Amino acid sequence: EFGEIRDFHGTEQNVFREYEKFYRIPPQQKKKQKATDLSDVIDFSNIEANTAKNKSLIIEIETPRGFHSGQYDATKVKAYSIQNVPGLCFIPNPFTPDQQRFWIQRILQDFTVGNPTNVSNLQKIETGQPEVFWTEWKSDYKAALRWATVGYHFQWSHRLYSDAHRGEFPKDLGELCSDLAHHVGLDIIPEAATLNFYPNPKQSMSGHRDDAEDDMSKPIVSISFGNSVIFLIGGKTRDVAPVAFFIRSGDVVIMGGESRECYHAVPRMLGETIPEFLLAENSPENWRIFAEYIA
Repeated sequence: EFGEIRDFHGTEQNVFREYEKFYRIPPQQKKKQKATDLSDVIDFSNIEANTAKNKSLIIEIETPRGFHSGQYDATKVKAYSIQNVPGLCFIPNPFTPDQQRFWIQRILQDFTVGNPTNVSNLQKIETGQPEVFWTEWKSDYKAALRWATVGYHFQWSHRLYSDAHRGEFPKDLGELCSDLAHHVGLDIIPEAATLNFYPNPKQSMSGHRDDAEDDMSKPIVSISFGNSVIFLIGGKTRDVAPVAFFIRSGDVVIMGGESRECYHAVPRMLGETIPEFLLAENSPENWRIFAEYIA
């Protein structure tokens, strides 16, 4: 039970940050330290495994019938929302094993290395020149890769997008995001994407809002591959207690409506939760270099 969390209001730090601290991996695991209680984390992949409280928060969304997409298995699509989090939609993994491998390879090889307009944090390591194209999959840099951008490149220092920093947005990625949004009644023509990489299970994403876009009425489509994580989404201020749910490999989170302006975070990755079909010993030969990276 989360009695201590319900008392976070009135503490010196904000409520959202206290939830982040609660779920984050302790810096040093003590012998008698209790494992973090994850019973209140919503699991959309196994609805029946949820507590009665969690089940009462889950709302199933009706999705279009007869809808087809070549980017994923549209026949597998189910969608859910969470009570009191307007506009948030969750689609449990709609990808086949081959499709997951395809998209991971596209992200690592084509969108990050093979995109002539690519921008990533690795360019700063190599040359200090953000406009220089990273041309090779360098094993020494695998652990250092943290982000890459396609389409409009987000300017981290100024927190904005501009025509002066823009590349080509991958057509198939645009179709994928548009089709997924269509399942929950939203329309989007993607123009920018940030690809986040977490090579170490101890890494996390701190609480923030995505508020740099000119048109905040358009949803964010987020797709995850690899280890499972715990995702938090709160309100428009850090004083609102967030809801926690699991994201597993292939899961899709769509933030539209009011949820588009909400604080969210990934305080914890759950190590060794990568699906077996993504590991080298269970995959085609040409997949091994990518399996070694995500393992």
